[in-house]
Amino acid sequence: MKGKKIFVIFLTVAFLISISTLGFSFGKAATSKKLITITTHTTSSQPPAVTDLYKKKLREKFGIDLKTIYIPQSDYVTKMSLLFASNMAPDWIRALRPEYNLNEWIAAGYLIGFTQDEIKKKWPNYLKIWTKEEWDYLYKIVRYSDGKVYSFHGRRIAPVDMAFLYRKEIFDRYNLKFPTTVDEFYKTCIFLRQKTGKVVYLHANAVSGNLSLWAFTGIFLMYGLPELAPRQISYVDPLTKKFVPFAFNQNNYRQALILINKLYKAGCIWKEYATATRDQLDKFRTQGQGIIMWAYPANIGTYNNLYRNTDKDTNWVWSKDVPTAYPGKAYFFKRNPLHFADGHGFNSSISKEKLDRLLEYLNWALSEEGQIFHTYGEYGVTYKKEGNKYVYMSHIQTPTNPAGKYSLQDYGFPFAAPNGFMVAYPQAVETYAPIYAELAKTFLNRPKYYYIREEPMMYTKEEMAERAELESNIMAVVDEYCMKFVTGQLDPSNNKDWQQYLNVLNKVGLQRLITIRINAYNRAKK
Repeated sequence: MKGKKIFVIFLTVAFLISISTLGFSFGKAATSKKLITITTHTTSSQPPAVTDLYKKKLREKFGIDLKTIYIPQSDYVTKMSLLFASNMAPDWIRALRPEYNLNEWIAAGYLIGFTQDEIKKKWPNYLKIWTKEEWDYLYKIVRYSDGKVYSFHGRRIAPVDMAFLYRKEIFDRYNLKFPTTVDEFYKTCIFLRQKTGKVVYLHANAVSGNLSLWAFTGIFLMYGLPELAPRQISYVDPLTKKFVPFAFNQNNYRQALILINKLYKAGCIWKEYATATRDQLDKFRTQGQGIIMWAYPANIGTYNNLYRNTDKDTNWVWSKDVPTAYPGKAYFFKRNPLHFADGHGFNSSISKEKLDRLLEYLNWALSEEGQIFHTYGEYGVTYKKEGNKYVYMSHIQTPTNPAGKYSLQDYGFPFAAPNGFMVAYPQAVETYAPIYAELAKTFLNRPKYYYIREEPMMYTKEEMAERAELESNIMAVVDEYCMKFVTGQLDPSNNKDWQQYLNVLNKVGLQRLITIRINAYNRAKK
């Protein structure tokens, strides 16, 4: 036991030493305020390619010397938990999610909670990015059992931003149309595998370090499961209107696994889907692999650039149809939650001076001036004005200019154009991401097309603490067995194998979690 403690201490010291060299400063402070250091984190180890306009602004306008700690995405939860336990976590946490131990960190006292009155007083512009109706709904989603908000999420820039993408030049070569049923989807994938020898189905984002379930959310959607099921494990079925307390013991999940397993065995799914990093996934794309993706139409230009290194005629397009397991009855699309997945929060050990300074900056960031800066960058460097319009310079990458030499990240911004920080400047979305309006027009209010929204839940303090441990253990089992079913170690169509999975879920507390979630759902409805 003593040796184990020494080893943990050694790892902690080594990690802290390794990250200490990544904080660096830019420019001179133009503000009269005393310069103070505030720490945050990033999952990118690459420094800005050009210069850091973002940190320069924080230093000159707010007297904030922002130091950035690098934490790899694949080790984020483990290393952030280690930093919290060592009282060395960053002041400003920028990636808070339930699946990233958010509830455990709140229960441990690592984060600062705010009442609604405190938010109005200390961060009023945050409330202004929502309508009253939107905030009333969002508050019920993000509040903790004590009624406080510990994780502040930005506003998504579009109600719909994902669809099935496919390589039109390959589909045209074989006179194929994009499938609209799961049977057609399977047959199309098998045909393309046989004709091209390529891995057919790819996921949009690398899942290394996260639940491997995220690789298949597009397929889950075909069966009426929430696209965000790895996080949104309870939902209301839009057809039956019945509350489903747990998605991953349902027959539609089993049917999705059966399809994925068949595709995997046929070579249509990449063998490294669960372990590949973002760089490895992009490299795989540059080799021309992948013909169908559940992904972001706004990134089609980026995907084409990656693939044209190998296949110069690559032409990714998005489908206006989605395959379904219920043809003629129901088709499912992903309507975004109001808020981004990643939330922002504050280390409970941050000093009052630092917190006040950081909140001053964050409040400005959501003002009109702040939105323009975070969406467009610096005047004369990354954007210009033409009449009343703000226009990106030609060297800046946008969805309508994927060939731009530099992205806003190359200038130090933690986000790409035209996303902005927590809320995008509306003019930019209309000008540079018209695809979002087209997606909304295609899928919203379309007959027989349904989406699954996140339902408000209200837990007691005791339930919240119990739920955190239960969900951690249960989702670990779900992910473990998902990989076993996908890769053929177990057969999802075999009743004995499926029952083995259900038995293990029950052993680690599924029935208790179901009871907690039903009670929390009913309580929130009152």
